[in-house]
Amino acid sequence: FGIAYTYSSSYDNASDRRYRLFNPLDDRLDWGPSNFDTPHVLVINSIYELPFWREPGGLRNALLGGWTLSGVYQYQSGNPFHIGTGEDFAGIGSGNETQLWNLAEDIELSRGDRQFSQGASDQNFYFRTTTSSGTPIATTPTPGTFAGQTRNSAGYHPASHNMSMAVFKAFAIAESHRIEFRSEFFNLPNHPNWSNVDTSPRASTFGKVTGKTGQREIQLSLRYSF
Repeated sequence: FGIAYTYSSSYDNASDRRYRLFNPLDDRLDWGPSNFDTPHVLVINSIYELPFWREPGGLRNALLGGWTLSGVYQYQSGNPFHIGTGEDFAGIGSGNETQLWNLAEDIELSRGDRQFSQGASDQNFYFRTTTSSGTPIATTPTPGTFAGQTRNSAGYHPASHNMSMAVFKAFAIAESHRIEFRSEFFNLPNHPNWSNVDTSPRASTFGKVTGKTGQREIQLSLRYSF
């Protein structure tokens, strides 16, 4: 078995070559976590040959012995985000894809308060959209100005989990002929991973996670080698 854990932090002011600055004359708003920043990654893997009925001879040993189990579990953090829309508040032209909004308070909810949403009609949020006094937490900057928020500084999208497992055995037919049977289970516990949170203050689902991915898949295979 093996366990690997990686803690990392990546900051930049442009995560790809086609990135456009929020303010072409000042890149301070663009300094923040990289688009691909993933603070935590944990991977656990194992392979185990069952110790039962491994002796040669007999139908029971031939069918039930020699099976091997293997599995991989992976957890990783989500990527960072900022709050903004494509509106040109600063008056610099329509070339920029996003301009940031001002945030009155910290938008983070505690882990236990983050809930999956069925749509715009419920009150399940991934982050806070109103202040402690009930006013909108995100507001547009004054026309002709830029927001005080910086790129990718608002929070992180949901993390993801995945566990996969395989069960396989090779049957010897002759000295140089073998048949291997494999059954593979991807996302074995059928655990749903939440999609990214909606970060557009104009959207009816702002601050909500409304999608899931990751259904269980089973694959069976038979391989003949000679």
